[in-house]
Amino acid sequence: MTSAPPVPSWLRIAFRLPDRLYRHGLGWVLGRRFLRLTHVGRRSGRRYTTVLEVVGCDRRTSGYVVVSGFGPRADWLRNLDAGGTAEITVGGSTFAVDHRRLGPEEAVAVFADYERRNRVIGPILRRVLSWLLGWRYDGSDEARRRMAEQLPLVAFRPSAGERRHGGGLGMTDRSGASVEMLTAIAKAFNAHDLDAIMEFFAEDCSLDMPRGPEPWGRRLTGKSAVREGLATRFAGLPDAHYGDDRHWVSGDLGVSEWLLTGTTPDGQQVRVRGCDHWEFRDGKVVRKDSYWKIVDTSA
Repeated sequence: MTSAPPVPSWLRIAFRLPDRLYRHGLGWVLGRRFLRLTHVGRRSGRRYTTVLEVVGCDRRTSGYVVVSGFGPRADWLRNLDAGGTAEITVGGSTFAVDHRRLGPEEAVAVFADYERRNRVIGPILRRVLSWLLGWRYDGSDEARRRMAEQLPLVAFRPSAGERRHGGGLGMTDRSGASVEMLTAIAKAFNAHDLDAIMEFFAEDCSLDMPRGPEPWGRRLTGKSAVREGLATRFAGLPDAHYGDDRHWVSGDLGVSEWLLTGTTPDGQQVRVRGCDHWEFRDGKVVRKDSYWKIVDTSA
């Protein structure tokens, strides 16, 4: 088999950026573009993490496909092939996985679809693959078949009965969240990143706003309505920030406590304590119930 040439400095930097984001608790900003694989050393028994680009996914089954860019001798793949346990973190969720290598035709089809979805970066992609493969990759079907023989495509799917959220192996059978997940959601809110926020929400989610005509405030139902409601909140408090936050989780329920600060468009300063009650199902938010203190300076 042709060995890969030394990786140039610019490519090493590109490879390291997603890993650094995960190491700083910001992996959620990558969405489903990259995943972090946690695996166990076949000799040492130690846990390791490797960040891999996702080249194919099936959101219905939470299945993901990656490429072993350094071939079948990559340590993470050898650890998996040796029977070690593994889990992946992607899009704010972490769960135990099983793996399999794709057959030649399946691998070619998956990678062809990946290239179609990434036409804009096609020249860069072909250059990177040429470095990894040690020969000129031109994006033809013949080149894809040759690539698939040299760089295995590996599919992950959730292990039966073992799904969780937050770090660590030794998975438990639960469908709730973790403190780490609630912290990531808070970071997305502070970044005012609606795309990142909505990655955590289920399609049938609901949001109970702290103010409204009903005892529960104003209830928004469905992902699009929740997104619109959050957009309205950010418009009404453009510099909104949730600080001094704490989070608790028990099963599929969670609580976040925070200090909301900001300035309304007309210059009014807001500084109020509040909390969110969370409900989760299959790693997604199905209900967010928000509460604010009533600030009365005359009391």
